[in-house]
Amino acid sequence: MKKSLCINFVAAWFLILFITSIVCAAVAGGDSPNAKLLPLADVTKATGIQGLTMLSKDPSKHMIGDVNFVRPDGKRILSVVFETIDVKQFEKTKATSSFQSTFNGPVKGIGDEAYDGPPKMQPFILSVRKGTHWITISTSIDVANGMKPFLAQEQLKKIAEIIFKNGNW
Repeated sequence: MKKSLCINFVAAWFLILFITSIVCAAVAGGDSPNAKLLPLADVTKATGIQGLTMLSKDPSKHMIGDVNFVRPDGKRILSVVFETIDVKQFEKTKATSSFQSTFNGPVKGIGDEAYDGPPKMQPFILSVRKGTHWITISTSIDVANGMKPFLAQEQLKKIAEIIFKNGNW
């Protein structure tokens, strides 16, 4: 009885170590499964900014997206959040004051539907739905340059198109 208990304990211990090593490797590598949808070379081409680095989500460093892109000086210029939504529930969400105070729109010509925002200022967010996929793409604001977004809405649209192409949605 003691021998089988010891064997079970050792097996459980190795299983825990194996799972922990996999989780730690994924965290240390910082690879979002969605990073493959937006290769660094494509972002460089769409933005025209050389020397970008891709970083994973890290709210403590203001990396708010599932994938984030920073310039060589460390300034985040692009964040992308990937979500899967219930389309019927999304229809209800669009009618809320919270949604309407966050987004303008609709924006034509991309995805099944798209919205930019925020209202009453130069938009720095583009959210696009295609099927059950909802992506929110945002750029940072250049405070030193009159509160202008680092990237234009046309550049954010190009980013969305890259994601949709690579996601085969």
